[in-house]
Amino acid sequence: MSSLLSQHTKNSFTNILAEYRVEKAKQLLLNNRKIKEVSSLVGFQNQNYFAKTFKKVTGYTPKEYKQMHVMKDI
Repeated sequence: MSSLLSQHTKNSFTNILAEYRVEKAKQLLLNNRKIKEVSSLVGFQNQNYFAKTFKKVTGYTPKEYKQMHVMKDI
């Protein structure tokens, strides 16, 4: 199943899942939730791995992302 998905999307299941989780995390971070809580809510058991994955997908750490968007709202 995973190889079939990779053939059609040119992306692995793992990468698709990570991107989906990060998109959900971005929404939660903007709702004033703590990073540790967000990482758990989107399915990461390890907060460091969440931060690494988040940065890989967005180019920012969760903290940087949250700070950038909080500053826009002020």
